[in-house]
Amino acid sequence: MNHIDEWHWAKALAAEARARDATTLHLAVGERSGIQEDLLLEALRKLGITAIIEEQHALASCVCGYKGRPTAESNCPHCGNALRIASGTEIRVLRYE
Repeated sequence: MNHIDEWHWAKALAAEARARDATTLHLAVGERSGIQEDLLLEALRKLGITAIIEEQHALASCVCGYKGRPTAESNCPHCGNALRIASGTEIRVLRYE
């Protein structure tokens, strides 16, 4: 399996941390970001950055009014329409130290 995304994110995050004279990052990683947290932690560690990761749960909404966690198939459990993912797909820096 190729883990280019984790390395790409690690390099970008490490560069930003160094620009801010930080050695520790507090991150929120969305559960639907497509990034494996353990691989991101390992890549950052190899680049000399300590990271503390909080998983951000995904939230979705539907035109029928449903709001909640998306199902595995990403269809609304009430009406069957496709859900719109509102959060949980991004990686955010919460704090630099």
